[in-house]
Amino acid sequence: MTKRLPALPRKPGLLGHGAAAPERHPSSLTLEEIAHQLGIRIYRRHSAVGDALATAMIVQHCLSHLAQNGRGRLGDLIRASTL
Repeated sequence: MTKRLPALPRKPGLLGHGAAAPERHPSSLTLEEIAHQLGIRIYRRHSAVGDALATAMIVQHCLSHLAQNGRGRLGDLIRASTL
C-alpha cells in the first residue's frame, strides 16, 4: 500500500514550479512523487526513520520556499496548507 501525505500545501507554487501535474491536486501525490519532484532521495522507504526523514526534508523545502517570500514559520506553512 502506498502512503499518502495528509494535508500537504494546496498552493501549487509551494512545492515549486511544476511540482504537481495540473490534473492532480498536490494533496493526492505520494511521498515518492513529492520527493522525486523536489530532488529528495528517500532513504529506507517504508521505514519509520526513512519516511520521517523524507517528510522532514519536504517540510524544510516548503518552509524555505515560504521564507523567500517573508513567511518562513511553521504557522505560515499550516496556513498555506489550508488555502
